[in-house]
Amino acid sequence: MRSSIIVLLYICLCAQIVWGAEVYPLSTEIQVSRAKNIIERAPSGAYLTVGGERAFRAAAMFERITNLLIFDLAPPITRFNEINIKLLRAGSSQHYRHLRWEAELVEWQTVAPNLTADDFQWWQQHVRKMPGYNIVEEFNRYGHSVDYTKYSKIVGKLQSVYPLLKERFNYSEKSLLKHVEWADIASLPVMKRAQLNEQELSWWIMNRRKAGSCVKTFIDHPQQAIDLGLLVDYKGGNYLFDEAAYQRLHTLVMADKVALAQVDLTTEAGLSTAVKMIKDKGEKIGIADLNNLFLKEYMGEEKLRSLLNRILEFGTDESVLLLMNNYTRYACAQFSVYVGFTFGNVKKWPSRVLLNEFIDGFNEEESALLNGRLYYSTDPAPFQSFTH
Repeated sequence: MRSSIIVLLYICLCAQIVWGAEVYPLSTEIQVSRAKNIIERAPSGAYLTVGGERAFRAAAMFERITNLLIFDLAPPITRFNEINIKLLRAGSSQHYRHLRWEAELVEWQTVAPNLTADDFQWWQQHVRKMPGYNIVEEFNRYGHSVDYTKYSKIVGKLQSVYPLLKERFNYSEKSLLKHVEWADIASLPVMKRAQLNEQELSWWIMNRRKAGSCVKTFIDHPQQAIDLGLLVDYKGGNYLFDEAAYQRLHTLVMADKVALAQVDLTTEAGLSTAVKMIKDKGEKIGIADLNNLFLKEYMGEEKLRSLLNRILEFGTDESVLLLMNNYTRYACAQFSVYVGFTFGNVKKWPSRVLLNEFIDGFNEEESALLNGRLYYSTDPAPFQSFTH
């Protein structure tokens, strides 16, 4: 019996289909482990997925993985993959985390001598400094939200000085939080400033003015000012903390069973290249993890369906299509809903479907029931078809 090969189809489809928009290699999904209930029900075989760091996390949860092939469109994501694969030569997740966050280049080169100073500087800028949506990487590195920790510390100090400044802010603590300036604090005797310094208040003022910042949201909606690191299981299914998951990736790297290729699956040429590579491997697809590519800002539903039509023949009726979408529950955090369909179920879909309306059409309580569900071949196609 031929061994299974896991093909990890890793596409960076940015806000624009043609690469050129800003992209980030780090994962935006707080609880990828919610997908494990679907992943573990799939038959062994090729694993196709999309995303950045998300690709590695998803692949690490599939216990029967024996080979990893990563396709990508965006150069920043390809760069992340190239470096990360080399760092995965570290023998343990603990050693990997040290290399990822703290080690200098000389230590990198003890596990991968071909890593360069340019690689190290790129990693410093794009991973260690955590640009963009960084809350997941804050959890991974610190175990808590950095913004929340700073917010909590400063708001406590401001609450301490409020009795001395309340008349200036119409006896409203919220008004003080939204409008206080350093001149207000400096007007107080040094011993009565609650050890609040100008640097802290500058950070506070900058963030409260920044549209979409966590601090602004926390000030406007204090009930949302919570440390998500205490609430979510961000370690679940995460190869940075799960040693068994890490070893799956490490084993592949050490056996030279991880390969990268740059391809655009939104084009016929790119799709044909990927299909040929899958066909040449001669393996059945176990999981096609296509994330939220059905959204119009990515592939859109019609192009996604074209992709599915090309790959269904390489799976069985038990093979699984995994999809997800994000929704916001707390400030500065997107939560994800994961839903799966066997290929047998996909084959029953109408010619056009409303994936976005289906996944987004549930309220919060219903989404909790949908999350992690797998629709089998025996289940009806859960979609409304278009009519012309």
